[in-house]
Amino acid sequence: MKENLLRTNRLRLIELRSPLSMTVCRMAAIIAAAIFLQAFLILGVPAQSSENGRGTDEFGAVYRQKGRIKERNGKETQLPVAADPDAITVETNLVLNVVTVLDKDGVVVKGLSKDDFIVTEDGGQQQLELVHPGDSTVVPRSIVLLIDYSGSQLPYIENSIEAAKILVDQINPNDRMAIVTDNIELLQNFTGDKDLLKEKLENLKRSALKGKFGLSRQYSALMSVMQELFTASDSRPIVIFQTDGDELFDLKQTKKGEFKMSGKSGFSFSDIERLTQTTRSTIYAITPGQRIGNLTTEEKERHAQNFLIQGEEAYAKALNTKINSRRLLIIDASVKAFARYFEEQQMAVETLAKSTGGWTEYVEDPASARIAYDRIMRSINSGYVLGYYPSDESRGPRTRKISVIVRGHPEYKVVGRDSYILDPRSK
Repeated sequence: MKENLLRTNRLRLIELRSPLSMTVCRMAAIIAAAIFLQAFLILGVPAQSSENGRGTDEFGAVYRQKGRIKERNGKETQLPVAADPDAITVETNLVLNVVTVLDKDGVVVKGLSKDDFIVTEDGGQQQLELVHPGDSTVVPRSIVLLIDYSGSQLPYIENSIEAAKILVDQINPNDRMAIVTDNIELLQNFTGDKDLLKEKLENLKRSALKGKFGLSRQYSALMSVMQELFTASDSRPIVIFQTDGDELFDLKQTKKGEFKMSGKSGFSFSDIERLTQTTRSTIYAITPGQRIGNLTTEEKERHAQNFLIQGEEAYAKALNTKINSRRLLIIDASVKAFARYFEEQQMAVETLAKSTGGWTEYVEDPASARIAYDRIMRSINSGYVLGYYPSDESRGPRTRKISVIVRGHPEYKVVGRDSYILDPRSK
């Protein structure tokens, strides 16, 4: 019955497809409803490459080629920033794990010291070498703002980028930040120049509001960040991942499930998870819309319909045109499928962020974007950076399990990464 429903939806959608602009179609070998979800919400613009000395000269070239995204060369300048004399130089065999400690009421616990933590790796207790508060300048942070500015994000993009500018102002003097888009585009390489970062964000906002949208290749962009921007010497790699995660159905299939993956992107969700473990990066996701996992079926469908219509209205406003009535028909015809896709996308983003020690903030309305960014930055600043040299000095690329508890406080909850893979680039 389910297969017949999907087949019927597919035939109905194909009938409506031909009048739609082909410039907004990006998926060719995926279940029909997913094809059209991305087709009428996504409009691409040419990507630019950046050559800044850090990362590769052709950022994301492998994944851009798979997506056939047009490139044009451009250079960005990076201003030199004086190093903090107290900042540590991270030896690549030093394991840094960032954790947040919460009491039984969910309140962040501050003021803990090295003697308060017990850290084990694969069951063996480790000797802590350092403990620093999350906002310490001693352990510099490498932060990547990965912004999805595809059509589905349009109602939220203006407020989100303004919130991101506030976050830029809060980074420490020796932190570095880069900006990457879902076009697999390195908009700005790592820099400490706050004015330059805010200028790049403002330009991105203006571009989106004029109807130039990204290509929803957010997972491909994330792979490029971890493979090309983060190095083994980055002490605190952090990704702030603003997306709805709708490239999910372009990934390689790794297990049987309700939805068929097209494999177009060339990697699987497991590949992404493995890279986060290797780079030891922490991902904080910001997802537009309401979390629908705990809603009733009817509520999920209503949310999906409202979310898509809201996107259509913003899309028409940006292009100074009328809402496309055929696209509204597509929404009505396949709202059940869209609701299921949304839930899968949300759960995937949540799973990824949680596995790295981060979490997902849902922005239920555009005005709450600033709250989401503020919560994430407060969490980054209020955690603890724990450092130790593993007692097991073997170099094999295996998964190592980490456990952190607070001595004498079984009621405390420690939130953080619970595993990592030794980076093969380390010595």
